[in-house]
Formats: sequence, structure tokens, C-alpha cells
Amino acid sequence: MPLPQGGHIAVSWEFVSAGKLKLRIEAPEDIEVNVTLPEGIEGEVTQVTYMS
Repeated sequence: MPLPQGGHIAVSWEFVSAGKLKLRIEAPEDIEVNVTLPEGIEGEVTQVTYMS
């Protein structure tokens, strides 16, 4: 998703097994990202930041 001030946020996800999600988020370092997984889902969240 492009951002008005430049840069972007990219999200990719994959169900690795029943009830387990692998989530990757790429966002500029000055953007605060809050992640809430759906109820009943466990997950591994990776956040990558970059200079915009």
C-alpha cells in the first residue's frame, strides 16, 4: 500500500498449519505498526523496517 508521504507498507501471510499463521510486514521506520491476530490464531510476526 503506497503512503502519501512516500514509501509503502507491504504485508504477506501464509497459514503454515491449522490455527498457525506466518505474517511479514514491511514498513518505513517512522510508521508504527500494531498487529492483532484473529481470535484462536497463533502466529509468527516478522516486521521489517526501512528508511523512507
